[in-house]
Amino acid sequence: MRKYLVLILLLIFTFNSNSIAQELKNCVFGKNTLDFVIDKTKNTVSQLNKEKGTEQIYNIKEIKNNMIISEVSLFDGKDNEGIELNLDFNLFKAQPIHVKKNGSEWEVFKTYEAQCEKQNNSQQNSKSSVSSSSSNELSLFGLNASMDMTSAESALNNKGYECLPLSHFDKLCVTQEGKQIKISDGLFVIMCSAYGGCAYKADEVKSFFEKELNIKISSREVSQGLIPTNAICGEGPAGDKLCIVNESISSDVGPSVHLMKHKLGSSGMSLN
Repeated sequence: MRKYLVLILLLIFTFNSNSIAQELKNCVFGKNTLDFVIDKTKNTVSQLNKEKGTEQIYNIKEIKNNMIISEVSLFDGKDNEGIELNLDFNLFKAQPIHVKKNGSEWEVFKTYEAQCEKQNNSQQNSKSSVSSSSSNELSLFGLNASMDMTSAESALNNKGYECLPLSHFDKLCVTQEGKQIKISDGLFVIMCSAYGGCAYKADEVKSFFEKELNIKISSREVSQGLIPTNAICGEGPAGDKLCIVNESISSDVGPSVHLMKHKLGSSGMSLN
C-alpha cells in the first residue's frame, strides 16, 4: 500500500511539472498514426489509433527521467505474448516492444519506434487545435526527414521492407517485389522501383510529386553524390527538402527521389 501511494505522489509531481508533456501526438508507425495520452488519475497510458479509431490501455509500471515504461499488455487469447510501451518525453519518441515470455522472464521479440510530433511547453499544456510545424513535414512511405535511421527502418519494416547495412552510415531497404529505399541520417533516397517511376522522365516525376505533396519543385541543382548529376528540388512548408535526382549523367529516365532535413527544425537566420 505504501509503495502504491509513493507511485501516485510521484505521478502527480512529475506531471504537474512543465518539463514533461502529458501526451505524445502523431507518432507514425507505417500506415498508422498513434497518439499516447497519460491519465494521471488512473496511472494509465491510452494508445489511440487515428486510422482505425481504436484505443488500447496500458498500465504504467515506471517513470524515470521523463520516460514512461508500461506493464506488458497481453495479446488477445495469449498469456505469454504482448506489448510493452517505452515513451520518451525528452526526445518525443514512442517505442512499442513486442515481448514473449520465456519461463518467468519477458524477452524482446521485436522493437518498433516512431518519432512523434515535437511540442513546446505551451503546446503541451494547451488544448488548441493548432499543430506544430512538424505536422507539415513531407512524408513518403511513412518516412519524414526528422526521423533517425532506427525510426526509418521501423517504419519501412511495417511496410514490408527488410533493411541491410551498406556501410556504417546507411542501409538499403528492399521488398520481395524489388522496391528499394536507401536510408541514412538526414537523407532518404527513394529509388524509382519504390514509387513505380522507372519508365518516367524527371519532369514527369516532378509533376507527379508536386501534385501529390502540394509543393513547388523548380530549383535546378546538382546532386552531391560521388558522380554529380542534375537534380530539381523543392522545399516543404516545414523546411524539409525533396529533390528529383537523375541516376545517370546521360539520362533523366527513372530518377530517384531524395528526402532530406535541410532547414527542418532551424530557428532561422538572426543577427543577435
